[in-house]
Amino acid sequence: MTSKINAKTDRIITYLALKLNYCACMTLCLMMLITTCDVIMRFFRHPVPGAYELVGFFGSLTVAFALAATSLGRGHIAVEYLVSKFPERLHNIIERLNCFICSIIFGVITWQTFLYSFGLKASNEVSMTLQVPLYPFSMGIALGCAMVSVVMFFQSLNLAHYGLSGE
Repeated sequence: MTSKINAKTDRIITYLALKLNYCACMTLCLMMLITTCDVIMRFFRHPVPGAYELVGFFGSLTVAFALAATSLGRGHIAVEYLVSKFPERLHNIIERLNCFICSIIFGVITWQTFLYSFGLKASNEVSMTLQVPLYPFSMGIALGCAMVSVVMFFQSLNLAHYGLSGE
């Protein structure tokens, strides 16, 4: 029973992480489109107003949305020179602990970013050039960090399961 629940949970987490990664691809395309339009329009002396702001906002969303899929695929940078010298069991414990600690850290980042977003919304904070509300972008960052926290938490559980069962 546990393996069916675990497999279903893994599928859901993978699905959500890949959907966020798709959103990251879309925001990256928007960044390229805005930059291209801005460069072309500068040639005609009519730059796109707020292009720098928008590229910055979409850049932060691109990174936040891509983090979960990157963590899921273990595409992050890992320094394993010292840990690789340890026995396999100790190596697994360290990796499990690392995933769990990262899950907690990203959980705290999520919580603080949501609080910051609520503060931005309450104060009606907007960008300088376009007067765009800032809170949706920080909410997007919080969403991306929340997904990373979930991915890392379930990776630590999966490592614990496989480490204890000897598979």
